[in-house]
Amino acid sequence: MLCKGFTGALKGIEAELITVEVQADRGVGYHLVGMPDVAVRESQYRIAAALKSCGLKMMVKRMTINLTPADIRKQGTGFDLPIALGILQSSGQLMTDQLSHLMIVGALSLDGSILPVPGTLSMAKCALRHGLQGIIVPWENSREAALVEGIPVYGAKHLTQITSFLVGGTWLKPIKKVKIDQITRGVPPVDLSQIRGQMMAKRALEISSLGNHHMLMMGPPGVGKTLLAQAISGILPAMSDQEIQEVTQVYSARNHLAERLINCFRPFRQPHHNCTSAGMLGGGNPMLPGEVSLAHRGVLYLDELPEFRKNVLEGLRQPLEAQKIILARGGYHLELPASFTLIASMNPSPYQYEEDRAQPQAKTDAYRDKQYRQRISQPLLDRIPLQIDMPKLSQEELLDAPIGPSSPMVLARIERSYRYRQERIAQEIDTPELWWQKVEKDAQIKLFWVRYMKEKKYSVRTQSMIFDVARTIADLAQSEHIALEHIYEAIQYRSLDRYFEENSSVNRILNI
Repeated sequence: MLCKGFTGALKGIEAELITVEVQADRGVGYHLVGMPDVAVRESQYRIAAALKSCGLKMMVKRMTINLTPADIRKQGTGFDLPIALGILQSSGQLMTDQLSHLMIVGALSLDGSILPVPGTLSMAKCALRHGLQGIIVPWENSREAALVEGIPVYGAKHLTQITSFLVGGTWLKPIKKVKIDQITRGVPPVDLSQIRGQMMAKRALEISSLGNHHMLMMGPPGVGKTLLAQAISGILPAMSDQEIQEVTQVYSARNHLAERLINCFRPFRQPHHNCTSAGMLGGGNPMLPGEVSLAHRGVLYLDELPEFRKNVLEGLRQPLEAQKIILARGGYHLELPASFTLIASMNPSPYQYEEDRAQPQAKTDAYRDKQYRQRISQPLLDRIPLQIDMPKLSQEELLDAPIGPSSPMVLARIERSYRYRQERIAQEIDTPELWWQKVEKDAQIKLFWVRYMKEKKYSVRTQSMIFDVARTIADLAQSEHIALEHIYEAIQYRSLDRYFEENSSVNRILNI
């Protein structure tokens, strides 16, 4: 007897529909075809033990299981449950016609319990896309899969629940759709009011939070770079339902959902500087999302930026601009989301300076500092519009420095500006304009822009990003048009240019 059912296989963060065909025939043997990996091939032993625990049995017949399409590699233990149900139906122990209308995903324990698997949110989307009537998932994954509207989701804890449900029982009922509370927020790890001074960096952080602008902070150790980066979690606007689904889908594919759960908090990722290219950008076998995808719709914080490997930093150039990462290996092509905000920090030098050092030593240290900063390439810097110099404050300056508003106050201002920004963008969809067309509209802005950009010799990409920062500053002020003062402020956040200029003062000092 031939039985046909459906399940799903992950490819990156998306799921592909897999047809499970089981044929029971005369003879003895268990033959699994369709490019399965080791974990799928071992399902024979798990299924046999689970069926025996439930009072069922693996019939002494020739079982042929075909997983199609055959050109997709099947990996993981999520195929246990659909194969087990296919064996029961083909051997006559389960009389039902429901398997051809449902997607079934789950791993089996030896006692018949159903274990969670990664990617069930993607599986539910795949089932909806192919017009199936429902999806059965492990109970632990049911809340995740229920984020998808338009398809019934059934959560099961044991194999006997599913067999009873398929023959007309009422063990399983559709899971109620999850409603995310967008208002409830936890206490941020660091409040902006805990950081004295550094008002320019705090303002830049606010602009970055609203406009998703990348930011680089440079300053000596202990000035508050890491604290400021951690404080951004408390001032990011809440995600939409669509963004929550996107983030949950990425974390589910990496099987990291338990550490995040399902909430409205934007991700904050802080990988170590020893992170490999596959760990940062994605890859491996199987190819899985990296840190840039785990930071999707959130923040990727890179502390001590020059200490990261050269190939890792250069690999960030594509996702910083395209907001996605494309991985290719042989004939395997994978596109992953990577719309994140990069917050990076670095020291001016890898060495601790002495204020009263001698002049010859100063030349040597200046050369080492230049070499240290050159680990960050100019194309990567061109993609970071906010570059902030954070000076070290004296003891007197630190005690007299203002504290500034708290994170909840800044968050309220950002959320008001975020709503204004969304409305403005929606109105401009019908009449889109490029940034240079907007510059040409105002004669005063055009005159200043041409003179200043000619002097600084900024690239077109850098000019575009400076204008985007000015537009975000205008959104913070809820101004319909960009004023000259907004452009002045945007230019102030390029305070690191002097450190990375090719013809810098260091070259003149060292005569190189």
